[in-house]
Amino acid sequence: MGVALVALFVALGGTGYAAGGAFSGDGDGLRAETAARRGARRVQRGPRGFTGARGPAGPRGTAGPAGSTGAAGERGAPGATGATGPQGPAGTAKAFASISSGGRVRAGHAFAITDANVSIRSRGYYCFDLSGVGITSANAVPIAAVDYSDDNTSSGDVLAVISSGDFNNCTAGQIGVRTYDDAGGFDPAGFTIAFM
Repeated sequence: MGVALVALFVALGGTGYAAGGAFSGDGDGLRAETAARRGARRVQRGPRGFTGARGPAGPRGTAGPAGSTGAAGERGAPGATGATGPQGPAGTAKAFASISSGGRVRAGHAFAITDANVSIRSRGYYCFDLSGVGITSANAVPIAAVDYSDDNTSSGDVLAVISSGDFNNCTAGQIGVRTYDDAGGFDPAGFTIAFM
């Protein structure tokens, strides 16, 4: 009887130890269960496949609003001078000149008119004799304007061109120019004149 009891206790003690070892704090049982679950998940997912080819590009979206204008850049260096253009057609004026208040033709500013063609009738009264170049009061239209670059010409000075009529006191066939100050009195002034 005693021997049988001892054998029973030894058998029960070994079973309890084995059971205690499976669920004790040593973690061997938990690690085995976790590894089994991971393996099951791998089997369910299967191995990763190859990456597929890139699909076609989608349609282009609408353009966004234009941005604000940026600051102006630095000015570039000037370019080379271009070729000289062809000469323009000849003008239609028969004669022209820039006349000083003293009745002299300004050099370089005249065509078919010289000092010999201009005389002073009286204060602020100039007469043009261009019969030598075929210009008379009967076949030319004079156009004149005050030249304020003349030293004796003041702001407010005006002029009148007289080609014919009772107000033309120049010799017959000549063309007269009268210059006035701002008060209406005769006053010498520079001017330019052209005969068309």
